[in-house]
Amino acid sequence: MAKQVKISEMLVYYDLPELFIADDEVGTKFICLLTGITNNITFYYATPISTNRLSQFIQGKIELYNILKYPEINEWYSVHLEKDNVTANKLEIDSFPANLLPEKGFFVNNEISNNELIVKEVIKKEKNKYKLKV
Repeated sequence: MAKQVKISEMLVYYDLPELFIADDEVGTKFICLLTGITNNITFYYATPISTNRLSQFIQGKIELYNILKYPEINEWYSVHLEKDNVTANKLEIDSFPANLLPEKGFFVNNEISNNELIVKEVIKKEKNKYKLKV
């Protein structure tokens, strides 16, 4: 069964959202990584993430590879982003697909600090498009 989620924080954006945080109706946070695009519909894999672990990631204390390889809760979702509609469907998989894992050494704080002005401009531009809370 699909659940509606809302993008709450854009972490990496290059022409389209590549890495973001989404929240469901009860406040569960999901870290969502772009995995493909088909017919203008973007597809992401997502896993729940605690506020503490998200904070560690943003501070550069934990890398994306470890978040996805060793999730806090072994639940996986397929997230579809189409215009203003963002849906998540639970997947029946035991782990993040190895061929889709990011390279080791990706820390979002490095990405944000290197492209801070670009990211800020994109967030402003996309705020209304994806109903972001900035």
